[in-house]
Amino acid sequence: MSGFPVTPFFSAHADEFTPSDLGAGQAPRVLYIINSGTLHAETTARRLLEEADWEITCAVGRDEPLRRHLTQLAARRARPAQILGWTDQIPRLLMTHHVVVSKAGGATTQEAIAARCPMIVNQIVPGQEEGNYELLRRHGAGGLAETPDLVISTLRRAFAWKGRVWQEWRNALATLARPDAARTIAEQVLGPGPKVAADLRAAANDVASPSTAARRSAAAL
Repeated sequence: MSGFPVTPFFSAHADEFTPSDLGAGQAPRVLYIINSGTLHAETTARRLLEEADWEITCAVGRDEPLRRHLTQLAARRARPAQILGWTDQIPRLLMTHHVVVSKAGGATTQEAIAARCPMIVNQIVPGQEEGNYELLRRHGAGGLAETPDLVISTLRRAFAWKGRVWQEWRNALATLARPDAARTIAEQVLGPGPKVAADLRAAANDVASPSTAARRSAAAL
């Protein structure tokens, strides 16, 4: 099975971008992606920023009032926190954070899998997103937490005991991840050749190349 086509950035930079070692006592890094219509967005972000032992990144899209408000809250923290507006850096962020909290959108879910970044699903839109979460649930590669309280408690459980549960989730994603899917599909359709290889190398050096989740991650939909 070739898998879902994601940007070649994931396979090209797998050794360069990795999350820090929780087993060595490094701080957990949590990425929170907020889309238009995300339930409890401000409350969840505030609760995450209150966790003093975690490094937090929030991508809020084009919601400028929310970005300004969260930036003020983040300034009070001792540990680093990033509050981003629209960004095309989602692939890199997924690869360098331990967990992503997001709704179960198709591209976001598949890119999290490619990055081996366990996902806490905080919202499921009926239909396709139910299947996206079911894929994670069946493989034990994340959790469902539909309220801010559940998001925090699920993350605490994942990071406890030097990230034991988190490591189980990440190991489970290794069986699902197909970061080379775009190359595999291109070669199956077009056949192997220098043009395909050159195009994929160029895409791999551009974090914003064919990544629907990167374009969509923080944009208001």
